[in-house]
Amino acid sequence: MSVEQNSSQNIAQITNSVLVEKTKMGHLNQSFIQNSQPQILALLNSLVKKYTQGDSTSVRVEVAERILISIHYVMDNYLSSLPSYNDQISYLQTNGVNGLYEQGLEYIKGQIVEVKSLFSELSANMLEVPSEIYSDTFKKEIPAFLRKYNFHFNAHDTMCSLDYPLIFDDMSLQGITYIKNYLTILKIETIFCNLFPIEDLNDLLIDFGRKHRIDIINAPINLFELTFNNALFSFLSEENNLKLMVTKSQFDKVNELICNLPQTEVSQFITSTVDQLLNLLEITHPPLIKYINQYTEELLIPRILNGITNKTLFNIPVVKENVHERIVFEKAQMMDDETFRSVIDELLECENSEEKLDIISNKIHSTEDFIDILSADCLFGDEARDVFKILDEIELAVIAIIVFSDDFSSASFNLEYSIIAKKILECETPWQQEFLQFLNASDEGLLKVIDNLIKKMGLSNL
Repeated sequence: MSVEQNSSQNIAQITNSVLVEKTKMGHLNQSFIQNSQPQILALLNSLVKKYTQGDSTSVRVEVAERILISIHYVMDNYLSSLPSYNDQISYLQTNGVNGLYEQGLEYIKGQIVEVKSLFSELSANMLEVPSEIYSDTFKKEIPAFLRKYNFHFNAHDTMCSLDYPLIFDDMSLQGITYIKNYLTILKIETIFCNLFPIEDLNDLLIDFGRKHRIDIINAPINLFELTFNNALFSFLSEENNLKLMVTKSQFDKVNELICNLPQTEVSQFITSTVDQLLNLLEITHPPLIKYINQYTEELLIPRILNGITNKTLFNIPVVKENVHERIVFEKAQMMDDETFRSVIDELLECENSEEKLDIISNKIHSTEDFIDILSADCLFGDEARDVFKILDEIELAVIAIIVFSDDFSSASFNLEYSIIAKKILECETPWQQEFLQFLNASDEGLLKVIDNLIKKMGLSNL
């Protein structure tokens, strides 16, 4: 179909165009849009020739429609940047369709520069978390958009799949405008998440996956919401150190505090507490403050009020139950034989698994002593796996390096379920079998964190 045949029936269909809308609202007379249509048609003809590299002015219907929508997007995008209706009308009347379109192209070029700068800044500060949906945003989707975006023929097309969810995402936007808005919001959310140690955020994410039995690698989980909710509940518990981890006892304290408030005072109490949290974190970035206040007012407070009514406050933070003190190995001397023997005797005499965990947490401080404890046949049943559960990810990586030492000859080693299953069949050491079974039952997100730590430690130095 020729451009002339196709265009006349589609110009009227672009009802969201500023040109059409302004005419409908009476800000422009009908003759203005009638005079504009030939100019738009001439633009379309010119772009079709570029599209076909000068070979033809006839293209498929869907191609002509797409280019026509792109033309209107370019013009609308610039007009929407002007401060008022009067400015928009004045610009239209003064510059006409051709002048508006050329200015729109320059405006989009400027937006592309801004997006590239914003993306570069975000990439330098991206969170190292075991979420492929999050990392794909930086490694695949935005680079694909910047590589493929064509503002001549497809200016309105977002051209990538951004599956990582934002708290407030304006899906009514398109093209470069959507990408710029998306990255602007992602920057705000990332600024807040970066206020906390990445290890704590990874622990929180892994605990969230365990709580809800979901694959954190591929699940669309918003990191800002997780981080903010736990930070707020931790702050409300009045612990000395603000952390992302919220224990059962901390939650119970906050739950009692909030549920005992008169219903009419809950909103003001939460708002006031959020202000105090912002002061504690020394947050002065106006867009972040505005974003947090919007989240608190529109989403968090209604959820808390609903949680009070339905007794479901427990679902707002990620609560870690049965928390033992984390075992953190230090570069310490091994225990002497007599001290080590006394610890073994104490463990053998102890019949309570919880008490055994406390003994190991309090008395074992070196990797060598820990391995010797595992080899001493003083842990029974699931006790060894319970010990692995309270190891820090770094310590788990150290143990994994010991267990998989024979498999590191390949530079392409990855800690995956298939590798673990193969090792289970080969391994004869009881404690290593327990460790492998622990890994095999673990969330994929935890495996990815351990795998990344193994690589950071440097396999060539092992």
